[in-house]
Amino acid sequence: MNLPSTPEQVSVNTDLKNTTSTRLQGPWLAFLRLTWIILSVLAIILFFVSLPVYFASQQKLYAVGYAVFILALGIFVALVWFIVAVLIFWRKSNDWLALLVSLMLVLQGANTTVNSLQIIPSVWQVPSSVLALVAFDLLFLVFCLFPNGRFVPRWIPWIGVLFLGWEVLLILNIFPQNNTLLTVLVQYSFLGSFVVAQLYRYHAVSSRTERQQTKWIVFGVTMTYLIELGFDLCFGLFPSFFSTSSLAKVILIPIGNVVPILIPLSFGFAILRSRLWEIDVIIHRTLVYGTHWFAIARARADRTSAGFPTGYRWLHAADCCALPTTTSSHSEHY
Repeated sequence: MNLPSTPEQVSVNTDLKNTTSTRLQGPWLAFLRLTWIILSVLAIILFFVSLPVYFASQQKLYAVGYAVFILALGIFVALVWFIVAVLIFWRKSNDWLALLVSLMLVLQGANTTVNSLQIIPSVWQVPSSVLALVAFDLLFLVFCLFPNGRFVPRWIPWIGVLFLGWEVLLILNIFPQNNTLLTVLVQYSFLGSFVVAQLYRYHAVSSRTERQQTKWIVFGVTMTYLIELGFDLCFGLFPSFFSTSSLAKVILIPIGNVVPILIPLSFGFAILRSRLWEIDVIIHRTLVYGTHWFAIARARADRTSAGFPTGYRWLHAADCCALPTTTSSHSEHY
């Protein structure tokens, strides 16, 4: 006797569907690969040309030893961008979104020192300005498209158009350049809108894998720009305290130069890892440790203003007990 058979449920792998939607083949793939190689070579040439100028500009501000240190740090940071970009190109060059991300990483890496060419009249001034403009436009374009290659939400392209118009105003000197604090706030307002768009994408349309990728990107980019925003606000609000020769600026400059490598590393983990590490633990510990250290620093400032002696003695046992400890409940996820 033939029993009625129930139709089998076919599960559709949405992750695979979203991945294959950005794949390319044929002439377009060859064209985009060739374009990537040409633009990357030009950017790296500009990077090497800018190194002597960058070093000379640092020598005008600091001692030779510190200028050499800043130069070596800049080369290291640029190499991190370049290495991650090459790895993505090597592993995912048949994916147009991965090609766009890797090109953005190359241009951002070159822009580490290429900015120094913009202040010196030479044949390299216009190419360096174009590279800086394209690098940051690609960064925000990638932020709008990642991880599935679609603009989500639909209003985000209009924010990109406004951001491009804002950059044109700055390049043409239509907007007053002396109002540095307002310029910084406007730029980070645009960045905040792109972060909001990623959060909307995360909750509305992303699959499980895409949500893990989004967490990595939002974490890397947000941490980078929050730290840089804090530095910019400090330099703008307290210029005398953060003068060129001050100890505070000498310490903060290397930190500010190294922090941007969080962006290429986050993109590398998000694109190259077939099984992503869970980033929730990293985000949680960053928030917990950051909050506790901020509270301790605030306590130190209050005690100093109240007349207590400064130094390591302000870190009392109560403060040490408030620090979070690493628990063994979080295992490493692969």
